[in-house]
Amino acid sequence: MLWIVAAVAAARPALAQGPPPAPVRVDAVREEPVQDQRRVTGELRAVQRTLVATREGGIVIAMPAREGDRVKAGDVLCRLDGDRLTYLVAEANAAVELAEAQREERETLLVQAQTDYDALLDASQRSAANPKELADAASEVSAAKARLAQATVSIMVAKARAGLLQARLDDMVIKSPFDGVVVAVTPEVGAWVAEGDTIVDLVSTGSVEAWIDIPQENAAALVALVNAAGDKDDGARAGAVRARIDATGEMVELKNVRTVPVVDRASRTFPIVAVLPDQGIFKPGMSLTAWVPTSQVQPRLTVARDAIMRGPTGTFVYVVRGGPEGPGAAASASLDVLFEFGDRAAVSSRQLRPGDLVVVEGNERLYPGAPVMATNAVPEGQPAAGDTSGGPPAASR
Repeated sequence: MLWIVAAVAAARPALAQGPPPAPVRVDAVREEPVQDQRRVTGELRAVQRTLVATREGGIVIAMPAREGDRVKAGDVLCRLDGDRLTYLVAEANAAVELAEAQREERETLLVQAQTDYDALLDASQRSAANPKELADAASEVSAAKARLAQATVSIMVAKARAGLLQARLDDMVIKSPFDGVVVAVTPEVGAWVAEGDTIVDLVSTGSVEAWIDIPQENAAALVALVNAAGDKDDGARAGAVRARIDATGEMVELKNVRTVPVVDRASRTFPIVAVLPDQGIFKPGMSLTAWVPTSQVQPRLTVARDAIMRGPTGTFVYVVRGGPEGPGAAASASLDVLFEFGDRAAVSSRQLRPGDLVVVEGNERLYPGAPVMATNAVPEGQPAAGDTSGGPPAASR
């Protein structure tokens, strides 16, 4: 019995020591000048999207465009049977040649009539011509001129008809109006398409547009933003609209924002639009989350985004409490995320103060009261508690 008591007594100091401190990386809570921002949603849209239609009806004889094909402006999407129009074009061109021949004939007749009239006029001046013959010759000249004018107009009519038929024949080949990707193909080879029927659904490649729905109560802030959009272009200006592409997690800054001044009656929102450059990963239809500035620049608590945890009780971070030189203990501090910018987030919390160290790496395995040891020093140059100098932080990655 005595040896059991001795063994228990020897084990108590070891149990009292607990687990060793967990190595973690920390970052300081800062107070920085930022803007209140409202979280809104939107989507990416193609700059151009159209249902390419046919101007002529006919049988589809070739359909080179297929779903997913990338096409350039002017590439052939579809060919219709144009044999009948080919014959009509040939007939119209022959009619033009016939009209031109008739004009040459009537030019010759006019020259002949003018020559006869000049001869009779000369004879009448010598009293050697009948006045009636002279009058008849003058009438013949006028008639010849009218017939020549008629032949000239006939040529114009024939050329116009030939041009129209040629245009109709050209329209039997449907071409891409811009660079894009074929989304859907409607007819197949052998199908009949009527005038105005859809051939393909085409979306443009290159830049895409971000369409974001803004609540009507933020209209004034957006007007000020758009008016000041050209003042600076340094990627970190106050008042910029920042967005995260939900599918990729990439943060982008929306520049050259324009508003569509129509409020939807159901949602009481209006859209803003900005063009994003082509990066090969942005696709029309992707959703995005944006943060729209709604106030002037003011100091806010900010923490690294990697420090933010989410659990059943809400959003929180682990704060290192204890001596700065030795091991500390992880304490849970609840907070509300106001908005994100770059790799940081503006937060509201009664349990955080500027200068507090929050865990940014290794926090997944922590629990309240867990012993921790910071393996990194807080980077030099971070603002001290209450320091609001330096302007608003950059928001793009």
